[in-house]
Amino acid sequence: NKFYDLTVPSSLIDIHKKEISLLTAKRRIFEKTKDYQKDPLTAILVGQAMEIIDSEFLQLSEDFKSFIKNKI
Repeated sequence: NKFYDLTVPSSLIDIHKKEISLLTAKRRIFEKTKDYQKDPLTAILVGQAMEIIDSEFLQLSEDFKSFIKNKI
């Protein structure tokens, strides 16, 4: 919850929102995979979603690096 309450400069608000969105998605994925023995199909599907989320995290990292490079 502390992460959601962070004060963020307006120039970084989009990056911060995206990070919150991705972290929330990842949390949901982990919640779904904890019952993998009861629902293996869902576990497979969320595993595939995890790959997408991870690639979006990589893109977010690149966006942040670009922001730093352009602002400093």
